[in-house]
Amino acid sequence: MKDIFISYKSEDYKIAKWVRDYLEKCGLSVWMAPEDIPGGSDYSEQIPVAITNCKALVLIYSQKAESSKWVRREVDQAINRDKIVLPFMIEKFEMSEQFKFYLTNVQCYMAYEDMSGQLMQMTKDIMAIPGITIIKPEEKKPEPAKTAPEPKPQPAELKEPDFAGLGLRTESQKIRYAVNEGKAIYDNNASTPEERNKAFEYLRWAASKNDAEACYHFGRNMLVGRIRVKADNTTDRGMYYLDRAARLGYKKAQEEMDNFCRFRYRKLHGDKI
Repeated sequence: MKDIFISYKSEDYKIAKWVRDYLEKCGLSVWMAPEDIPGGSDYSEQIPVAITNCKALVLIYSQKAESSKWVRREVDQAINRDKIVLPFMIEKFEMSEQFKFYLTNVQCYMAYEDMSGQLMQMTKDIMAIPGITIIKPEEKKPEPAKTAPEPKPQPAELKEPDFAGLGLRTESQKIRYAVNEGKAIYDNNASTPEERNKAFEYLRWAASKNDAEACYHFGRNMLVGRIRVKADNTTDRGMYYLDRAARLGYKKAQEEMDNFCRFRYRKLHGDKI
């Protein structure tokens, strides 16, 4: 028995499989044809059983799905069996009267506006359904080490930038000055290479002190290409600092990471994979 049944039109298979893969990675059990129908079995026998045993039906909702007699039957059976129906709307169009009747007072997920974000929200809602089982990945036991590993050398502490003549007495004052000055220089398109080098020193040093705002601006400027680090992958490095900022409680950092991931996804796959 599987908790989630995915109903979709065959033309929408790629999106349905993408949704299934994500739900399963989150520890949910998912039933989807044709993968879960044994060879030689009758669809008309297997599908009602799967709907009866599920706790929620995810509808990959498109105009083609709405016109499918199989999709209509699956949604109808789910409603008749008091199952939760979750319409994942991948297209924007006028809903038919039949589906308006089916989906009265049902929350719809506007995936055509933000596919990744809506999938994440739908997954959270599914996990909150009473009786849903979340499968935790098996923890692998670490193999005993034959010899004790040598301790890794600790990186040398970054040298403090020159704050002479600025009247800054405490480290906190220096960090705030470094962050504000570094941000202002990078935001100024007319800044010179020398000024940008100074801004790099300021933000890198302040970030090494675990200042959330410094980590955010240091990482963000890497992502947008204002800072390039030859020895590292600049994008990975930027995401590393944004993640640090998010962990330190800087809310904009998580938003920046989500927006960047969404941009990269759409660049690679478009709006519909």
